[in-house]
Order: sequence, then structure tokens, then C-alpha cells
Amino acid sequence: MDSVNEYDVLGLFINNVNGTPLCFCMGPTGAERQLAKQLVEDGGGNFFDRRPNVEYRDRCIKLVAKGEIPLKKDEDMFDFKYVVDCSRSGTILPNLLDYRVNTRSHFAEYDPVDILLGNSKWSTLPKRDEGERVSDIEDMEEHDVARADREFKMFKSGRFSYSKKEQIEMLNYVFKRKACKLLKGNK
Repeated sequence: MDSVNEYDVLGLFINNVNGTPLCFCMGPTGAERQLAKQLVEDGGGNFFDRRPNVEYRDRCIKLVAKGEIPLKKDEDMFDFKYVVDCSRSGTILPNLLDYRVNTRSHFAEYDPVDILLGNSKWSTLPKRDEGERVSDIEDMEEHDVARADREFKMFKSGRFSYSKKEQIEMLNYVFKRKACKLLKGNK
């Protein structure tokens, strides 16, 4: 994990035009959150837990950590690494849209940097025409679905699932030793 001392962020997260602090929010736990919070606050910005107060809600960028699944489909969420990369470069990067973790935005085409700088508000952004509701799973490739499934199982149980190759090796070992009767399954 990066150290806060590596960055010179003084005044980085303050809007140069009107002097207002830039606003971010993120879940209440995790090392990634602590790093992002420290960088934003050291740079003069505001950092909130899940919901910022009413004054900042319309221009707050919601951050998530790696592996965190955005539950609200009507909000755009961005990778916390945007804050880290801005701190590394010493400037507000114009490519915030590249850090969006949603596969599909609820809003029509927009620039999230305008929201961050206070030039636009979430409440005034035009919504995307929904059309027919379909599953997001169709957008994912087969290997992406398998990877997401493995990551979920890992998150859920804290254990790694066996690969297909490892499962076959275990079965071959059991058959070779004729130990089928010694095995017990989950009851």
C-alpha cells in the first residue's frame, strides 16, 4: 500500500476557480479508504462516509475499492485510485471517466470532472433513456463471469476455490488409491 508521505498534495483538492473543496465519499472501512481520505483531506478536500451532507451531495464523487461491488445502479461510482493517481501527478486528472467502475451509467453522456469541480450537479444531469430492461450479464464475456464468480466465492468464504485442473488431479488420486469409500461429503 502506498504511503501518504510519498505525495505532495497541498491544495490539490481545492477548486482553483472558486476556492471550494472538492468532495469525495467512500465506504467507512478499509486501508484503501484510509489512504484516499488522508490524501483528499491533506489536499484540502472533503471526504465523507457513504452519504455526504446536503450541501455537498450534488457534487460529490463516490469512490469504491478494488473488488467492491457497486450496489446502487442509479449512481456512478469511481475507483479510489483516481485520488491516488491525481496525488502522484500533482494535478486533477481530466480522465475521471476512465476510473468509473459501473459497466453502464444511469446518466446520459457527461464529464464527471465537471461534477467534481462544481460546474455541473448530479441532480441536473439528464438521465439515459432506459428502453427495455435487460440483464447486465449479457454484456460480460464468459471468462469475466467466471472470474467474478470466483472472486465472489473467495470474498464469501475466505478460501480459494479449486481450479478444474486441481479438481481432476484430486479425483484421479482418489481413484488411483481406490479410496472412494473413505471419502465423506457434506451432510
